Amino acid sequence: MAQCARAIILLGVLVLAQPAAAAEQYAFRFWSELTAEQQQALAPVAEDWNNFPPRQQTRLLKVARSYGKLSATQRQRMQTRLRAWVQMTPEQRLLARQNYKKLIELPTQKQAQVKQRWAHIQSEDAPEPEPPETP
Repeated sequence: MAQCARAIILLGVLVLAQPAAAAEQYAFRFWSELTAEQQQALAPVAEDWNNFPPRQQTRLLKVARSYGKLSATQRQRMQTRLRAWVQMTPEQRLLARQNYKKLIELPTQKQAQVKQRWAHIQSEDAPEPEPPETP
């Protein structure tokens, strides 16, 4: 559960970190109009894509641009976070956005401290590896 919450917050940060385009640059795109790479990157939201407003589609497409440059581990992490973000309620997304805004308003040193504490929490919540099977 804690990992899901972390993933949700981090995905919110990822989405919000992308600069918003001007309103006239938002254009609705059907899922079938996306490139194969975009569809692969955004696969977790495929079912809902055609219901997203143009602004949300634009933000997600900006995130998808970097997909090809990511390692396999980073790609998996991005898709996991995207799945978690999509499953959030509007209230949870709002909270994630508010938390991100608070973070970026902090002085750089304080941001580093918060990120360090966050990394420590993540490492504590990481699942322990399963012992190897013995024959």
